Amino acid sequence: MPGSHDWRTRAASQITQQLPDNTAGPLAVRDAAVRHIWPKAEYERALDLINRGYDKLIVAQIIGRTLEELSNKLYYEQMVESERQQRRERINELRTRALSRTPDAPRKNYRIAARAAEYAPAIVFEERTARQAAEYRDLTSEFFGDPRPGYSQLDRRGRA
Repeated sequence: MPGSHDWRTRAASQITQQLPDNTAGPLAVRDAAVRHIWPKAEYERALDLINRGYDKLIVAQIIGRTLEELSNKLYYEQMVESERQQRRERINELRTRALSRTPDAPRKNYRIAARAAEYAPAIVFEERTARQAAEYRDLTSEFFGDPRPGYSQLDRRGRA
């Protein structure tokens, strides 16, 4: 089990006094691109600092990682191998799903094409064929897509 858990009870002011001389300047948590790969030496240094009593936030700043990355790494290293395998399988499944949604890769079609003929009542199709059978008033109304005679709102106002 890496590290002691007494860092929760220790005040930050006690820990900042213990910082080595090479980190006396302002400590900045990097906000650059996230690095996922942990070199063995970096993880061992983090463990050593935690075992020596440093706060996790300060350790993360010293090694140039975020607190979340450090916490995740410590959690991962304490996992049982079966849990790690389950986690790898979930991550790989998410990756394959993500790859299937990119423009470069073929997309999986989870939806079935709508079958309007099966769900729409027959009267809908009859009205559509009647509307399409009606002739346009003139060439301009056909060109601009005006409704056919009897199907505009002005024509229907008199019927309702």
